[in-house]
Amino acid sequence: MTSKRIVPSTLWRTLFLCATGVFLTSFLSPQVALTLTIPVIFAAVASTSYLLWHGRSPLKVTLINISIALIIQVISAELPTLAFYLSLTGFLPELTNPASFALIAITERLNLLNIVYLGAGLTTVLYWRFRAYATFELLGLALVFFATLSPHQNYNLDALTVVSDIAWASNIELTSAVIILSACLFLLLAVYAAQTTFRPVLGERRRVYSRHYPSWLKSILLVSLVLSAFAAFIYQIREIYGEASGQSSNGVGQHQGEDKSPLGFHSAVGKTKQPSALIRFDSDFTENPWRPMLYLRDGALSRFNGTEMVDAGNNFDTDAPRIPAGTRYSATATTTGTSQRREVSISFYLLTDHRSAVALDFPVQIKPLKNPDPQKFQLAYQAVSLAPTVPLLSMIGEDTDNPFWSAEQREQYLRAPGSKSSTVPDENVAESKNPVLDEFGEDLRYKALAFKLTKDEDTPLPKAMSIIRYLSKESLYTRAPGHKVADKQDPVAPYLFSSEKRGYCVHFAHAATYMLRLSGIPARIATGYLTSLKYARDGHILLHLGDKHAWPEIYVTGIGWVVVDVTPEHAENESEIVPDDKLLEELMSKIDPGSELLQEFDEESENKAIGF
Repeated sequence: MTSKRIVPSTLWRTLFLCATGVFLTSFLSPQVALTLTIPVIFAAVASTSYLLWHGRSPLKVTLINISIALIIQVISAELPTLAFYLSLTGFLPELTNPASFALIAITERLNLLNIVYLGAGLTTVLYWRFRAYATFELLGLALVFFATLSPHQNYNLDALTVVSDIAWASNIELTSAVIILSACLFLLLAVYAAQTTFRPVLGERRRVYSRHYPSWLKSILLVSLVLSAFAAFIYQIREIYGEASGQSSNGVGQHQGEDKSPLGFHSAVGKTKQPSALIRFDSDFTENPWRPMLYLRDGALSRFNGTEMVDAGNNFDTDAPRIPAGTRYSATATTTGTSQRREVSISFYLLTDHRSAVALDFPVQIKPLKNPDPQKFQLAYQAVSLAPTVPLLSMIGEDTDNPFWSAEQREQYLRAPGSKSSTVPDENVAESKNPVLDEFGEDLRYKALAFKLTKDEDTPLPKAMSIIRYLSKESLYTRAPGHKVADKQDPVAPYLFSSEKRGYCVHFAHAATYMLRLSGIPARIATGYLTSLKYARDGHILLHLGDKHAWPEIYVTGIGWVVVDVTPEHAENESEIVPDDKLLEELMSKIDPGSELLQEFDEESENKAIGF
């Protein structure tokens, strides 16, 4: 009976180790993973099993495997020296020749394969010799799998470079790729655990756990139950990731619609490099006032709902159109100040789903473009915007009001915690660690701090700059601020009124907007992307989900909404996102401006909006 189980058990173990070996070596050396790992593991498991079950002692088989590994190690260590002497004799070309370099490069692969061979051989001896070894092996490999996949936590999906490369090449959503890989590894461990129950052990007549092993029906039911539970778990995880789709950096997600916010306060998820869109400048923008940075907006939040800033609806923020990405759109500006702006045309090629169109500042026209590669891009469109051309410092002395606003609109852009109260709190109130409430139950500390920061300034723009400088100097940027805030409670106060002022852009933007409004300056929060022009290549920029950002804006008379972003001087464990040049070149090669046939613009179906 025992002999009948040797061959199937050997095959199962070979399959298990091959899958495990390919998984692990793919992270160390992708070139080795598929081409050489499988035959090396197969040879080690098959030869070791054959020798053990044909009378060789475990000690002798172990010594044989170690001897083979030492021989391979000596050969790999001497390859560079051998290549050098062969080049001297003329048998090989000079060492600068690519063929010589290839020979030397084999050394690294041999070292890795040597480790794979020795590991497969030695663990096979333990597998056949000791009854309890399989349990420890399963636990150990489960920990290895977990440690290997753990960098994806906190939505940092592209930390698994191999997985992200495969997902990108196969047009699989990165979230789905990580979940599929995790499910395959779990299934691999489950199947392997089931088959080890019936394996023979050297020196014993009975199989492992053969005295009380369950019937096949019970085994099938148990496996089915485990797989069902795992499927439910995967579904739940998928739902969680789906709800946070796009919320991949700084707590900024997709635009949600009226009375809702795409921003999250509790923790900012991993700063992922997952590509989100390719943009191409179709016209120059040398007057960019934010240079070398570039702000691309997809929404605006201007209504204070008593807890946070949310979307105010179609009667407000009409310069930020609430239209699906790629929809035809045309806007009519009804304000002065266009001399301080100029038309800039940018083409967007979306690599991920976007609920709202992304554009540069105030878009006046959006036209669909022909998708150059539907396998890579979700859709393509061109946005023509009226972009500001003067920096904030050049606006000193300008007023901050719009004569075309109604009383309701003006009140909307000045509403903040404490704005309803006529009480003027002492500036020392800002130092209180606990909320100081007015007659409406709103925290007066915001008003006290705003007054403290702006009391020495007489005009709006210097007041705004004083608030932004304070937040930039005092704030510590971190994606793990550690604030504990219950639902319906103020999520900004734990950041602003703490000694460390730990937070990320969602906190900064809210705090700035509140204090700007309490200083009499119309303000709002804009959402979108913040990217650096220093990584542009021939007018092309690769956007990542990690570039998502939220920032405060103020209204300047005759010019419109202007960026006044908070840039903290201190950051915790933060690094800049550097685009993948190879990927950028690949995407650029798929775009041919000459063949992008713009669809006819239907004047009757275009969306109309009133600008500014």
